[in-house]
Amino acid sequence: MTIRAITDDEILAWRGVPHRAYHASRVLDPADLDFLRGRYQAQTLTGVFDGDEIVATARTWDCDLPTPGGGTVKADALSSVAVAAGHRRRGILTALMRHCLDDARARGCALSVLIASEAGIYERFGYGPASEHCTWVLDAQHAQFRDSSLAAAYDIELCQDRDLRDIAPAIQAEAAALLPGAMPRTGSDWDLLLGLAGMSDQDTTKVRNAVVLGRAGRPRAYARYHIEEKWEERLPRSTLHVDDLAATDPESYAAVWQFLASIDLVATVRAGDRPVDEPLPWLLADPRAARQLERSDFEWVCVLDPVAALAGRSYATEDSLVLRAGDGPGIRIRVSAGTPQVEQTDVQPDLVMAQHTLGSIYLGQQSLVRLQSAGLLTENTPGAVRRAAAMFEHTPSAWSGHTWF
Repeated sequence: MTIRAITDDEILAWRGVPHRAYHASRVLDPADLDFLRGRYQAQTLTGVFDGDEIVATARTWDCDLPTPGGGTVKADALSSVAVAAGHRRRGILTALMRHCLDDARARGCALSVLIASEAGIYERFGYGPASEHCTWVLDAQHAQFRDSSLAAAYDIELCQDRDLRDIAPAIQAEAAALLPGAMPRTGSDWDLLLGLAGMSDQDTTKVRNAVVLGRAGRPRAYARYHIEEKWEERLPRSTLHVDDLAATDPESYAAVWQFLASIDLVATVRAGDRPVDEPLPWLLADPRAARQLERSDFEWVCVLDPVAALAGRSYATEDSLVLRAGDGPGIRIRVSAGTPQVEQTDVQPDLVMAQHTLGSIYLGQQSLVRLQSAGLLTENTPGAVRRAAAMFEHTPSAWSGHTWF
């Protein structure tokens, strides 16, 4: 078996492996090769070869990943991991993952992040579930917003989502910068999302609606959506599906939700791949009109360089703790005047955890107390778990839809 980056003329054969592994319903078209070359230009496509046959794949690229406090760290994004059905249970995945993680460390990445198709695969490689996502369902016919005048204070422009190319990226980037773990979107990502580029089977005639809310000539929020029409005994029961939504401040966030809930003939607003801590229910006089469904893990984090990663985020309290993850050295985190100082140390750690647990707590969205209750943290210093929980906790101040490309 040989592991290497593929060449340009191997792209279609390489793509065929994850295409089959994830049960894609379409046949790869050679006409898509130019589009794929553009999509993969800044990425590394790795293949495991059995002779001349590609039997496993991975796709990686570098990104500046937002961290708690508004900073970023250099992260390795990992996707398209697949092993051909006839080559499973041979250690190929383990060899491929080690290759990719070693390469990420060599590129100076502090983290590696991925979305797990199956939750039981990646813990052994050091990844832990660090964020969650869910589907929000809003009963539009019974949703009464506490401030019913929010949307009226904005200039509202209706359009098609392809009209957002010059507007939405700046709004989404501003919102995503304050959402730890949010994956940055490239120009190619936006072209694909908005129907300006894509595979040969992409339906460019599909109606995709969009709305932009602005104030004082500045766009502040947008939403992309489509409507599933439905009538029952001549009563409207249509569902509005939110495909993407981002806002730059709490007022415009509330206003765009209020606008979506007010669209005629819509009974339900459904938004998938959304953060679990959205303030939507708190905007309503009756919070039960907004329900959270399909809550699950979303982004998995592996900490490759603990010192760089832990120094690249902020902390909610000033304190000094030593932790050790896996077989690594002790890491001292000392926060003073709001600035973290992180260094290796040989002193007895206050907390001991597996590498994947460090990945889980990194973005500040998982409770250390809950992880301790599950037996995933060892406390050597009494009270260290609660002190660390206070340090690591982070509540996002902006909300943008989760995506992965």
